[in-house]
Amino acid sequence: MHRIPLHLMDDPHPGAPECATMSMVLTPRNLIECELFVKVLKMETDAVFMHFAEIAPRCFAVAKEHMKNKDPTVLKLVFQLMNEIICRAPSGTHTFVDAILARSIHYMKSNRYLVAAHDLRFYDSLDPKLKNPEGIIISRILSCVSLFLAGDYHGAKANLANVKKLIENSPPQTADVASYISLLVQYEEKIRSAFSEEIKINHKIRPILPFKGCKLIRKIPFASGACVYLSKNAGVFATSDIDKGEIVLAENPTYYQFGAPFNNCDLCGVPQELIYTCAGCRYKTYCSESCMKDDEEIHQFECSGFKVGIIPMMESTTLFRLFLKSAEYILPALEDFVLDGGVIKSAKDAWNFILEHAKEEEKEYNLYGDLLSNTPDYKRLTKENYLTIITKSFRLAVYIYNDTKLIDKYFNMLALKKQDMITVIGSILLRLAAHVVFNSHHEKLAPFRDPINEDERSVPVDDLKTKTMRMEENAFSYYGIDAVADFVNCYNSVQKSFRDSGNSSDPCMPHETPIGQFTNKLLSLCLNRIEVTCAEDIINANSYNSQQLSEKMKNMNTSKRCHLLENYTKHFQQFVIQYFTRGKLSNRHRQVKSSFCTTLKSFRHYCGAENVKVICMSSGNFIGVTTKKIKSGSELVVCSDYIRNSAHSTSCVEQGLGYNFPLYVHHENHTFGITCSIEERCIETINLSSDVIRQNKAFMFNIRRKISDWKMSPQDVTVQHDLSVLYGAYNSFLTLHFPDGHPMRLLGVLKFSMFLATNGFLEHSSYIIMHIIEVMESDDTYFEDIELYRQTFCIIQSIMEQYIDIMIDCPDIDPGYPVMLLGSCWCFLRRLMHQVEKLKDEEGSGLYAEYCTYHHKWKLILNSYIQMPSDLKEFMVKLKT
Repeated sequence: MHRIPLHLMDDPHPGAPECATMSMVLTPRNLIECELFVKVLKMETDAVFMHFAEIAPRCFAVAKEHMKNKDPTVLKLVFQLMNEIICRAPSGTHTFVDAILARSIHYMKSNRYLVAAHDLRFYDSLDPKLKNPEGIIISRILSCVSLFLAGDYHGAKANLANVKKLIENSPPQTADVASYISLLVQYEEKIRSAFSEEIKINHKIRPILPFKGCKLIRKIPFASGACVYLSKNAGVFATSDIDKGEIVLAENPTYYQFGAPFNNCDLCGVPQELIYTCAGCRYKTYCSESCMKDDEEIHQFECSGFKVGIIPMMESTTLFRLFLKSAEYILPALEDFVLDGGVIKSAKDAWNFILEHAKEEEKEYNLYGDLLSNTPDYKRLTKENYLTIITKSFRLAVYIYNDTKLIDKYFNMLALKKQDMITVIGSILLRLAAHVVFNSHHEKLAPFRDPINEDERSVPVDDLKTKTMRMEENAFSYYGIDAVADFVNCYNSVQKSFRDSGNSSDPCMPHETPIGQFTNKLLSLCLNRIEVTCAEDIINANSYNSQQLSEKMKNMNTSKRCHLLENYTKHFQQFVIQYFTRGKLSNRHRQVKSSFCTTLKSFRHYCGAENVKVICMSSGNFIGVTTKKIKSGSELVVCSDYIRNSAHSTSCVEQGLGYNFPLYVHHENHTFGITCSIEERCIETINLSSDVIRQNKAFMFNIRRKISDWKMSPQDVTVQHDLSVLYGAYNSFLTLHFPDGHPMRLLGVLKFSMFLATNGFLEHSSYIIMHIIEVMESDDTYFEDIELYRQTFCIIQSIMEQYIDIMIDCPDIDPGYPVMLLGSCWCFLRRLMHQVEKLKDEEGSGLYAEYCTYHHKWKLILNSYIQMPSDLKEFMVKLKT
């Protein structure tokens, strides 16, 4: 719903108070339209779930019939259908219960005993009235056997006596049940005689605390006692010398949301193969009955929001839960104020009271008080993102007022009119929404790809003719780019968008999440009136970006908007689980986890000077570890928007601040090169104006948008031209504003080089990489970070593999450039070896061994190609065709 823009006479000003902004938004048209939207959501959701209830028994019968099929493809489809019944069909039916039992039987037959035991445990927790006697006996037998086969002998022994007693007290059994009884007889003696020492497992997780104790203060509650937060300088500074490898921060996020639903337990945050949905909303997912019960107290208030889809559609799980806790925090103060005779007459008075209460210094640290008392810097948001959180907050406020019991529970002391109450709720939500944006870390769980321009690598040039044409070309001359005029025009265009929006990029806003991509695709189909019959239609659809969607819906009247939302909601509820569970996702990153981390964001984030490495633990906690010895008084700096995962030690490339070398273009012939007058060593910190930093982020924001267009139309020459100009202008900008030797200038060139390699300009890209390695040979201060070696080799690998593919198809290709690049690669490996010996880096040693293997493979292939007779080359090409 936040994709459908509000009707606004004037654009909200980021500097205005939240209460004033909400008052401006709260027009009769917006209010009525939002209430109509919620009614449409309810109506369409009820219709879809009624349809689910009707077809679920037939679907289950079909699935059960085909479970005996031995074709893996058929079994996979059957299993997916079974999961859809379990997650989306009404839970209070025999079909739902029987589907869980059937799934557990399937797991038993597949020798996955532990998973089967987990499913059977959930089956036992369901209402006995929904189970038939035969199903109860079968489940108990399978539970006993699965526990034994999974190695839980104690649990199997405990269940055996109960199962025997149940069978004895039951009437004569059918042939189907008799077969399971014979299975139990087969294992009964083994279960009784199984020797199992009772192993006591301590499930208590020891809390991760920074060294020198955990100092509880208002601003950084989980930071180390050796750190101090200075509000004037807006950073965290060491109060004593800190050795390398010490933990200086620990964050245990209590709020997070996933970008792809139906893949994780929403309470414990663990990816699960078996998930169960709430019986009420049939959307919120859990891994067990215990997680359901633990979340019941909070989920009861959001359950209807998940059922109709308003919370997941607007990706507001964290925001809604923060609002619940904030309302709980405000309630005692409101009660005391009213009991003391206080009167609140307007929305402005209520908002001011909430802010004053939150700012009381005598109170102990409270997360919700801290969030409400600190005004976010809305100017850091783009105009588009600022309007998005306003729309989200307003529509969620209207829903909370009309369709939940939260007003009676938490705000009944406020005798305000409807409009005033919505204004207050919307103001709270708006401030919290901004904090969620600024205080969230977005972690791409799997599959992991190299962080340097993963977007560019996803758009290969497949046409052989295009590859051979571009291979020897320079990108600027190929596209006819005027290095002076085009770069200047591009720079002016980016800066104009920067001035118009107040900030051309918001580094805190994540890339489009999987659910966001799903929403955009579905809305695009509905806008174009394209019929949607299955999830594959959405997966394969082209989509508008968020800005294009807003522009197309901006001038639609309320009737057309409601009709659009009607179609969208119907397809959303019908296909959302198929889209995210059938394994045909078009998203490279199948899951995105957004963790709300307030401690982590108290630290300064600057990629060129980070001295604290942030690690995401398997438990979901974040810790910050010093990467070097830090002297007392020094600022502690972490890298934002990228979390190093313990399983994938990856680079911390800040999305808004890319490393770059200086770039120049010869105006006469448009050739590309790199100048590296290294008169200064790589400096860690420089004084940059806020405008330069924002302009840099503006460039990166425009590059990401253009890459998104490129992914939609990979063969569009205009998009490729614009992206080349944008990269050239960006690197020129970095050359002007960042000194030689600054690491930001290196990765900018690496990004451009990867774009060139992926787009087929292999000689152009090779020249850049060879020059970078030449610079490395003359001065290794550029490559103190092992991650720069990883990213450079990533580009070398892309170029070499493309060269080899082309040479196999085109025997007349000159191998000169790949041979030269192979020689540079050997110099690169030699420098890497020296760096590994210098730092005694185990990870670097592993990389060196891996890269040497690639180098040896490429060397053998090139030697074989060069020495191969021409007749044999031609024969191999004919054989391939």
